[in-house]
Amino acid sequence: MKSSKLINRDTSVDEVEELYALYGKGHPLKVPNGFKSLRLGVTSRLSQYFITQEKRHNTAVSFSWVDPENEENKSDIIESPICVTAILMADDVFGDKGQPIKKLLSGDLVRRFSNSVFQKGRQIQMFAIDHSIEKFARPECFYALSDGTKNSQTASYYFEMLKSYFKSVVKHSNLTITDYIGLGELLAELVDNTDQHAKSDYTRGIAPRSVRGVVLNSHLIAKGQDATNICGLNNPMASYLASCRPKRETLNLLEISIFDSGSGIYKSFLDEQPNPSIENESTLVLNCFKNGVTSKVNGIGVGRGLDKARLILNDRKGFLSVRTGRLAMYRDYKKHPISNEAVIGEPDVEMFDEKTNLRNVFSAMEDVEGLSYTILVPLQ
Repeated sequence: MKSSKLINRDTSVDEVEELYALYGKGHPLKVPNGFKSLRLGVTSRLSQYFITQEKRHNTAVSFSWVDPENEENKSDIIESPICVTAILMADDVFGDKGQPIKKLLSGDLVRRFSNSVFQKGRQIQMFAIDHSIEKFARPECFYALSDGTKNSQTASYYFEMLKSYFKSVVKHSNLTITDYIGLGELLAELVDNTDQHAKSDYTRGIAPRSVRGVVLNSHLIAKGQDATNICGLNNPMASYLASCRPKRETLNLLEISIFDSGSGIYKSFLDEQPNPSIENESTLVLNCFKNGVTSKVNGIGVGRGLDKARLILNDRKGFLSVRTGRLAMYRDYKKHPISNEAVIGEPDVEMFDEKTNLRNVFSAMEDVEGLSYTILVPLQ
């Protein structure tokens, strides 16, 4: 199989966007070894890129460095959330000699997902997969069994998970119990949100498979360290990091990556018109940050996920980026905290355009599938 080396070891969010422009109509993808040590924001955005390519073009993916007979190779590929997403979404996955490897990895993937909360080093992964195995579609990390029925996990579940995670991984943090509760609520709401969205295409027979993932990473940025290799230059995340460490102080940072293979926010509202203007699309997405707005079938859920996310991130002076449809938007809650809503009479749901940094005025990006979030929370 011929393929081009389109994804580099130090791929950035900007370079992921270039992939859509260059290869939006589909192209075999060769993924080099070591690409997994990526910059902030790329876990969710590159996973979304693979999802978009597979849903629309059934793109072949080549991991030329993976020999399925080599246990270390297999561990590398099934322990990377981006690689796993590509494998699960693609029909054609090739290894070191151009041989098909998806079936050869199936047993390892089954064992991998039998542990619904998977931790490697400073990273935690949680996945739900709609294929054919029910326990993978409704794993314990997303669902709790109560009276014979599986319901979405509560905030207390993620609260306890975060406490255990920080105890084992993050030694220096000034998070309070209130912060843990807030982050637990944020995870519970966004997991439920993305889980509902991702399943809809699968359950309606629009897509043959569905994937949604949540990845937690803690980063220790050392004193004096140049953050360029962490997030690149001249982008919203770089500006946010610079404001968090004006004298290049040490910084502990939590990165939460959330992505799904659904249709995206705008298309999930079934009564919306096709081919909307970018203004109409952005207005609907911004409205989803208001309490009570939901796209879930029959109004299931109260639509408070994004509303709670912005309030919790505002309390922690965090950062949020969202990529869905033709939109790439962000908010730096340290630089732009939520204004007094009692004064203005409306929730402050303003977001900024990723390319121009304009407030609530958005430029049209390449259209993508699903929804991806990157959330940054300083831990000190």
